[in-house]
Amino acid sequence: MYRKLHSMFLSVCLLAVVVTYSQPAYANPPLQDLPNLAAVLEVTTDGVEILPNGTTQWIAVSGRSGVSAGDSIRTDNTGSAFLVWFEDGTLIEIEPNSWLYINEFKGTGPGGLFSIDITLVVGRIFNNVNTLVDPNSRYTVKTPTMQTSVRGTIFGVDVSPRLETTLVVNDGSVAGTQGIPASVLLELNAGFWVRSGLQEPFGSPLTFAEAGNDPVVLALIAGGQNLQSGGTPLSTPEPADDTPPPAATAEPVGGTGPMATAEPSNDNSNDDHGGDSNDNNDSNDNSNDNHGGDGNDNGDDD
Repeated sequence: MYRKLHSMFLSVCLLAVVVTYSQPAYANPPLQDLPNLAAVLEVTTDGVEILPNGTTQWIAVSGRSGVSAGDSIRTDNTGSAFLVWFEDGTLIEIEPNSWLYINEFKGTGPGGLFSIDITLVVGRIFNNVNTLVDPNSRYTVKTPTMQTSVRGTIFGVDVSPRLETTLVVNDGSVAGTQGIPASVLLELNAGFWVRSGLQEPFGSPLTFAEAGNDPVVLALIAGGQNLQSGGTPLSTPEPADDTPPPAATAEPVGGTGPMATAEPSNDNSNDDHGGDSNDNNDSNDNSNDNHGGDGNDNGDDD
């Protein structure tokens, strides 16, 4: 009897030790409890507007401005900007005729836990994401036909007015998902691209060599290579506080969300991201102006 009681006592003690040490010494705070952060929008070419969270008035900006979750950013056919999340180089380069919405930006900083979530309504962006140190951190880009999640990479995304999404990966890898709830349908590695439409699931990933003369894919490849080669965002010498208050635009927008209006940038997006070949060629021209669409342009950038 004594041996049985002693054995049971040891078992209980051992179980208590296992339970105690199986608990983590500390836990990261859940994302919803993290503080909201502000990013820096630096205008590189005039023609950039911000729709602050909770307002209906687009505001023209220049130089540097602070933005945060709930804000929308759009560019006309000449405007371009860098959206700098962290000074470690995690940023977005926004091309002309683009419109994006910041769904979420919160966390403790580039070396800690954070969540960045944006929607690209239309247009073209290039993303440079340093390796996420905390495994629970998230960097997500959503479009009308795709959601992407990354751990650290350089990739470009283009959304045409027909809401056709093209994704190009220059470095690292991107997990592409579709549907609600989203399920991972493919893992796209560096050197590959893919396209999807409203009524179409992902196509098969294709190599850069299989881009042919597709102007959108070629522009995304060139722009990503240009971002990969360096570049110096945050080059404006004046701090944001010294920037004069921006003048409000004349026409209000009937809503604050990313789908508040049918056209994101006064119909200029059709010039660069149209569904037919002529519009796509225009899109390629704009990107090449900024990123070098061929080898000669890349050489100049370097």
